Amino acid sequence: MSTIDDTRDMDELIADYLTGCISADDLNVLKAFISASRENRNYFLRRREIWFSCMSSGTESGYNYEQAYERFRQRIPTTVKSAERKSVVYTVLRYAAAAALVCLFSLVSYFKGGKDIKKDFAEITIEAPSGSRTKVNLPDSSVVWLNAGSKLSYSQGFGISDRRIRLDGEGYFEVRHNPGLAFSVITDGLRVNDLGTKFDIKDYYDDTEATVTLIEGKISLNNLIKCGKENVLEPYDRAVLDKHSGIMEIKSHVSGNPDKWTCGCLVFDEARLDEIAKELERNYGICIMFSDSTLKNERFYGKFSSDNQTADDVLKALSSTGRMSFRRIGQKVTIYKGRASE
Repeated sequence: MSTIDDTRDMDELIADYLTGCISADDLNVLKAFISASRENRNYFLRRREIWFSCMSSGTESGYNYEQAYERFRQRIPTTVKSAERKSVVYTVLRYAAAAALVCLFSLVSYFKGGKDIKKDFAEITIEAPSGSRTKVNLPDSSVVWLNAGSKLSYSQGFGISDRRIRLDGEGYFEVRHNPGLAFSVITDGLRVNDLGTKFDIKDYYDDTEATVTLIEGKISLNNLIKCGKENVLEPYDRAVLDKHSGIMEIKSHVSGNPDKWTCGCLVFDEARLDEIAKELERNYGICIMFSDSTLKNERFYGKFSSDNQTADDVLKALSSTGRMSFRRIGQKVTIYKGRASE
């Protein structure tokens, strides 16, 4: 197990961990430090908050570790840092020495301490309200875009012993690679396991289908409604799960860009009108009703921009096909069959 000297203190280990550059040995040292006491865990959480408060939008594409770490150092109060570092180094060195006796008693106390600390981790929840999209920078430097009406949650200890996320709605994920700690996303119907890639998940609670589309890398996929074999997706494979029957279908070489919605694009590729209605409700905060239930199965093509076009613009374009018409009163929209009467 690694130890920490004057040139490589705990703050540097934390910085390495937050950028995904930490070695396996140093990660064990950091985990041991966090699990050793509540005070150590709070130290780690304070430093993590400082680190992410130092990040700016300019660092997202061109990341510079040295500059980021220097900002991190400058944000830590000098009067506190010196004393804290001595305490941190002493604690970790002491734990490293005790680890030599792991076969006798340290292993048991380590796991018990770790479990006790994990119980205290709070759950963090982030939501994207109707009519908006939200970008989330996770503690492991992975990035998630949440579509309108979506919600994700994860433990405050995310990245320490697991990288597990709960999602309701649609999210586009760009996952930071970490071979030692797999990344997983759980919805009502699916569990997606990933090691470092880009993919889109859509599973709103009121949708009849859940979909996962892989853009880069490789993911494994478990059906949580109807147990079966684990599926592995290759780039531009799409898994479609019927949430009523539990039947899942894998489609290869799907066209289009499933992440277009992150830029405000609404793309309907032979989409059913009831699914289009849900998208419009989420993106524009309106309520859509059907005068005839058979309209729900009508399918449409189209590409729109929720940032530059209104809900009326989209509905008028769909009405131009002659297969439907609509009437809007305030935020309530009713869709009728056929062309509007003159």
